[in-house]
Amino acid sequence: KQDEFLGYAEFQIPHMDAEERKVQELHLGSSGSTGSTESEGRVRIELMWEPACQRKSDTFVLFASRGLNTVMGLRFFSIANLAIAGLLLLVAQGSRWLCGGGSFAARG
Repeated sequence: KQDEFLGYAEFQIPHMDAEERKVQELHLGSSGSTGSTESEGRVRIELMWEPACQRKSDTFVLFASRGLNTVMGLRFFSIANLAIAGLLLLVAQGSRWLCGGGSFAARG
């Protein structure tokens, strides 16, 4: 079955706050008209805006906040921090051959 053009309607998208819902019913008119009561039909438009990332559902933030509020969580994060610092120290010591002279500014 081929689509059939029923009419034309114009709708300006309003400013919306989070979780706010807008519903508007428009009358369909001929092309270029703003719609009238003598139209071939109506269309109902419902808009709702929701934030893409809510703090309640962000699992990493929830995990980190709960983990930092326990003694075991603090121990884990402090050990992880020391491990990362140790790895960075090993990389820095292993790359000393890139520099020459008594300081970084000296050119060999």
